[in-house]
Amino acid sequence: PKFGHIILRRAAPSAYVEKAKKLIAKERRYLTAALNRLGAETYGSEANYIFFKLEQPQDLKEQLLKKGFLIRSCANYHNLNGNYYRIAVKRHAVNIRFIKALKEVQNNALINGDN
Repeated sequence: PKFGHIILRRAAPSAYVEKAKKLIAKERRYLTAALNRLGAETYGSEANYIFFKLEQPQDLKEQLLKKGFLIRSCANYHNLNGNYYRIAVKRHAVNIRFIKALKEVQNNALINGDN
């Protein structure tokens, strides 16, 4: 009985990891497509984050922070400027809210002439 218990305990993390990998891959595809539709240039990734370039608005990080989303500015990366960002892949509901917030920030920038 103890041996079987050990096998189950070792198998569970592997099943969990595989499930997490599939979920991250699915959400990465969703976010990448949504970012591309909003004019972002995305760069391939197998990780749980997405690296992208978005020209406008210039204060994207600050505007999204006001809406409760923290994104990583990559302005201090070698040979990059303030138009490059990195975001984490999250649960679908959070990703939907992120994309909605990004659309709102872009629309507000257009309305206010901040682009």
